[in-house]
Amino acid sequence: GAKLFDHSTSKVAPMTEDQVCDFADTLMGALTYCEPDENARSWYKLYRHIDADDNGRVEYPELSRVVRDQLNLSTSALPDEVLQSFWLKLDADRSGWVS
Repeated sequence: GAKLFDHSTSKVAPMTEDQVCDFADTLMGALTYCEPDENARSWYKLYRHIDADDNGRVEYPELSRVVRDQLNLSTSALPDEVLQSFWLKLDADRSGWVS
């Protein structure tokens, strides 16, 4: 599998709560590609979609793949540092995954 996010080498700070809310709105809006019905969209569906290996955990490479390859958010539209900052907020226990 892909390498997990290395917290020890990250120079990025975790997002604030307000930044997480803004980023979450972006992700939920982008969910239209896998669930066109706005009323049927949910965090659970997004989580299940990101969890590519279906192990019940989302790892940074899975999140990055969906954001870059499926949502087509380039590094100019969404710098790596912003994505990493979001990940650091999600993975508060530094386990390398979110469940």
